[in-house]
Amino acid sequence: RARAQYDKLAKMVEDLCDSETKLTKLLEDYRGLPEE
Repeated sequence: RARAQYDKLAKMVEDLCDSETKLTKLLEDYRGLPEE
């Protein structure tokens, strides 16, 4: 039971890290645009 709970948590953390990576890339792309 605790194991299932741990797996669920691990997956959430994984998704979170994935989202953070995508967000960071998005921000870099945004900052990379030439400012006028």
